[in-house]
Amino acid sequence: MKSIKLIPKTRTDQQLAFVAAFAETGHGTNSAITAGYSRKSARSIAVKLKQTLSVEIHAAIYTTLTSAVPAALRTLIRLSQDVTVNEQVQLSASKDLLDRAGYNATTRVEITSERKSDEELREELRTLMGDVIDVTPTSLFSPVVDDADTVDAAADQAAA
Repeated sequence: MKSIKLIPKTRTDQQLAFVAAFAETGHGTNSAITAGYSRKSARSIAVKLKQTLSVEIHAAIYTTLTSAVPAALRTLIRLSQDVTVNEQVQLSASKDLLDRAGYNATTRVEITSERKSDEELREELRTLMGDVIDVTPTSLFSPVVDDADTVDAAADQAAA
């Protein structure tokens, strides 16, 4: 079996500059211009670069976001503890901190249904199932006959 070696693609400085600018701004045309591409072709080049460099762009965005986490956490802590901040902001910051720490608020689901009589349930079954099944009380509780027993009974009757 022939093995295939994957050779990492080398990126130009201009492409890497586009990745960095796009990860920061999210604007393709402006990022292409910032990276040094022509203003005339920046829009079409940005479309192509976003496709070609999607892996690098996602990696750069992930790195940017993860590096912002400590500052965001410090901000939430400050907002939750600052007595000069509006109480609603403090509450929201506190909830966000608890949520991110894994202490989610319990959600309660209440299911209510009306109690139906046996006849109402049979009527609903008749409506839903039509003639597919017999919903009379005697048919619902009659014993199940095993196929082998049926065959044996039919053979006994034929022999008699």
